[in-house]
Amino acid sequence: MIINTDASFNQDKRIGRTAVIIKNDEGEILDKIVDHMSCNDSSYAEIRAIMDAVNYLYENIDKDHNITIITDFQALSFLFNHTNFIEKINGNGKNNKISKKAEKEYLIETYMKLQILKIKNKIEIVWTPRKNNKEADKLSKMYK
Repeated sequence: MIINTDASFNQDKRIGRTAVIIKNDEGEILDKIVDHMSCNDSSYAEIRAIMDAVNYLYENIDKDHNITIITDFQALSFLFNHTNFIEKINGNGKNNKISKKAEKEYLIETYMKLQILKIKNKIEIVWTPRKNNKEADKLSKMYK
């Protein structure tokens, strides 16, 4: 299973839009998820796209799947694969884009779901250049 994620952000309206495209191993589209939320920057919108993908998987798959979640936000693929994820999210450094307590809690909950999914499935989150993620990019920009 391949899942492409992306997000767009409207600075003036402070609205992020996420897109998640779920495909089987043959590349056939199984489902699409489009969402929007108020947010302060594009980084949080990108994070929400990954969260949407993980929540979809948590609700819809059981076990023995090989899943690749693809994002064009390089720092995000590193963050979700980081062994000290929760410490990084809870940190108050200048690079921490997640400032609201509720957002941090939701992100940590999603990360824990990802860890549960990894017990029964092979899941990896990988970065790809934006030019290779055009389908999700276009979907995230369709509903402005």
